[in-house]
Amino acid sequence: MKITLFLLLFVAFQAYCGNSYSQNAKVNIPNSQMRVGQVLAKIESQTDYLFVYNRKSVDVRRTVNVNADNKAVSELLDEMFNGTNIRYVMEGKNIALTKNGESVESVAGVQQERVTVKGVVTDSKGEPIIGANILERGTTNGVITNLDGEFTLSTPSDATLVIPYIGYEPVTVALNGKTSLNIQMKEEALALETVVVTAMGIKKKEASPTYSTQQVGGDELTRAKDPNMINALAGKTAGVSITRNSSGLGGSAKVSIRGIRSANADGNNQPLYVIDGVPMLNSVSEQAFSAMGGNNDAGNRDSGDGISNLNPDDIESMSILKGASAAALYGSQAANGVILITTKKGKAGMQRITFSSNLTVDHAICLPEFQDRYGASGATSWGAESNSMKAYDNVGDYFSNGVTAINLLSIMTGKEKMQTYFSYANTTAKGIVDVNKLQKHNMTFRETASLFNDRLTLDANVKPDDTENQEPSDFRWLLHEPIGRFVHFPAW
Repeated sequence: MKITLFLLLFVAFQAYCGNSYSQNAKVNIPNSQMRVGQVLAKIESQTDYLFVYNRKSVDVRRTVNVNADNKAVSELLDEMFNGTNIRYVMEGKNIALTKNGESVESVAGVQQERVTVKGVVTDSKGEPIIGANILERGTTNGVITNLDGEFTLSTPSDATLVIPYIGYEPVTVALNGKTSLNIQMKEEALALETVVVTAMGIKKKEASPTYSTQQVGGDELTRAKDPNMINALAGKTAGVSITRNSSGLGGSAKVSIRGIRSANADGNNQPLYVIDGVPMLNSVSEQAFSAMGGNNDAGNRDSGDGISNLNPDDIESMSILKGASAAALYGSQAANGVILITTKKGKAGMQRITFSSNLTVDHAICLPEFQDRYGASGATSWGAESNSMKAYDNVGDYFSNGVTAINLLSIMTGKEKMQTYFSYANTTAKGIVDVNKLQKHNMTFRETASLFNDRLTLDANVKPDDTENQEPSDFRWLLHEPIGRFVHFPAW
């Protein structure tokens, strides 16, 4: 008798508490249009209520107008489901949504399974990760983390949550009844310092190749930009010698890996360039002035080589393969080594617009000293010393400050199946000699796509460019002419 009386009192007390809570629980939702599922999630986050319903019966995607200013939950539910065939039943802190004719007992099993999970997502340093997706595996049920890395999700108690985020390793968490989570994500371990690109674009660990290879990131080529991007590689790699041509702005450059192999006048000591898997020869065997109408673009001038047409901002990474064994797969053309260039492309889940501007000023600082104390006596002898001779500075007046301006705009975007990359670079330059001018336009458009469940990969890459280069016809003649005209003999 005592036990029966105690149970009756306990049930009555629970019913009283449930009715009292249902009357006092209120929510605040600003005036807005929201889906039914979003409103239910708002109520769960602001109260201790937990909704239980059959997804096939309740349309949670229906849009409703909500304006709740300290409004009771029951009143808000009446407005939401007014005119529909959905009714609700409050049992303690649980609210069961049922369709007319559907019993509460039919969703009782779901009532025991669903829980509200709250948690926070951080990185390895404890900083919150903003915008991370929290997904219930196998469903579209999910939320994203807020500015503090926190989230709230209603899900079955035995569900498995998947947390993916770009740049971090995906995390999988089995709830097993847990309602509070503290998730820490680790950065992806893959890095350029430990992986190098070898022949045919194959990636290997840095210590695994039996030959010498070195990787250079694209940022090394853009710290101090040059109209010919290969000149920026000077001093950054062991065993690689880079010599600029004497033709001024936009001129070609000689690259030798582990010394020269041919002393012949027409010998080729340049490495083979492989750009995104496409080989490109870059043979330049003479200076611009070495032969009138020579092999180097003819006309006693140098308008640059093939590699100078590349935009350094488009380069993702560069690998240098040294020795015959490293370049064996590319045949005899790679006898002088190989420089593998990988250009940028769009990345899935990333949208980025980049603008950069680079300004370089050149000045001639190592000029010869000229004597201005002795005049001329005839054609072959010095005259008497004189302090009244006018000091001409023809060399100093001949050279001026050179200015090179490089501006770039790039757009990168992509989804899981298709990525896009576009860039435009403008180079406007004037050399230390006024007649040496360069105007160059570089455009790049690259589209990559994966089709038929990644069985087919398409990669289209277009790089049009336009270069206008004005150079002195003979640097030595221009330098000699003003000196002889004013009888301004050098001091050596």
